Amino acid sequence: YCLAPVYEGSPNAAAMVERGTLCPLPNAKMEADSIQYLFGKMAFRSYAKTDSEVLDSLAYARIFHFSGHAVVKKHEAYLAMGSLDGQEYKLMADELSLLSNGPDLVVLSACETGLGTLETGEGIRSLGRSFAEAGAEATVFSLWNVYDYPTAKIMISFYRYLLEDFPVDEALRKAKLLYLSVSDEDMRHPYFWAGFVAAGSLSEK
Repeated sequence: YCLAPVYEGSPNAAAMVERGTLCPLPNAKMEADSIQYLFGKMAFRSYAKTDSEVLDSLAYARIFHFSGHAVVKKHEAYLAMGSLDGQEYKLMADELSLLSNGPDLVVLSACETGLGTLETGEGIRSLGRSFAEAGAEATVFSLWNVYDYPTAKIMISFYRYLLEDFPVDEALRKAKLLYLSVSDEDMRHPYFWAGFVAAGSLSEK
């Protein structure tokens, strides 16, 4: 299940827009299109904005890929799904942690999805952790604001390696190495590629 929300506003002329500023993300759409192509008929693509519609779909997915904006501020963390009829829709971290029979693998291709509030005895309450609490065996999340274009390139390669039966962490490592091998020198700084990390592993099913 690949979710790629459509955000209102004028497209940013710079391809280096960050995935946390609630502006249109042209490379996020390209990312989602490419992932859907890789999985073919097994992939379900959605531009859904309402939280109930997304939560219903998550119950039937083994993999959930979110390509869009995430917002983390103080005690609030959510996946932003844009607005409809003047109402802003969000998937809140607390809401996601209550999922039952959720996906086995969750990839949050957005900003700061591994960050959140540090709670004594509990650790960091992040969007990535919310899915782990809901039963995800493996999660991929970000530790800082990530740029649209490099993120799309890394994620597409990640799924190619995943479909070659590489473990989640190895697929992500190889995707980063490929990105470094084909990128211009000014795009090889760790800020552009090192923000995503993997936690957990998928069991055979």
